[in-house]
Amino acid sequence: LLLCTIVATALSVLSLLLRTPILALILADSEPLVYTYSNIYFTFCMLSYPFMAIYSVTASALRGSGFPRISLVATLINNGLYALFAFIAVVGLQAGILGIGISMLAARVLAAATGMYLLKRGNANMRINRLIPHRLSGKMLRPVILMSIPLCLENLLFSGGKMITQTYSVGFGTNAIAVNGISNNMFSLLMVPGTT
Repeated sequence: LLLCTIVATALSVLSLLLRTPILALILADSEPLVYTYSNIYFTFCMLSYPFMAIYSVTASALRGSGFPRISLVATLINNGLYALFAFIAVVGLQAGILGIGISMLAARVLAAATGMYLLKRGNANMRINRLIPHRLSGKMLRPVILMSIPLCLENLLFSGGKMITQTYSVGFGTNAIAVNGISNNMFSLLMVPGTT
């Protein structure tokens, strides 16, 4: 949990510092409004990244302990509150992309807090005395890191491919970007049965 939070925070800070060239690479010759909205959303994504990492680690630990239904609580809080907050922000408050960003950040903070609470509470197969250790144990981390490298590379290649496709669709205008985004979400939904 500590290592993941440190790495996620470092990546978040680095991405925030490099957001202008990152967005320039992805969005190329997009309209100025697309840049503005992308900058706002990207900023909130990166601010929420450490909380998403905490949520992912706690949910994975709870699933791995043999109690996947408990991790479902954190998942429902994350996704349910995001949908609820975004609906209120966009429809009720007319806050637009800023409202969506704030909704995402708030939902991920609450999901991370719920995950940490559920992890600390433990279950029949898992008891954790300290959520944050005094120091990182290399003996414990080495096999986890070695096992996670292939998965990281696989996700990197998959996400890189999606990003390359995104840069191609940018040249066709805002409608093509929207269609590509919706298509990617539909494809992700279709992949759920195979990844669970």
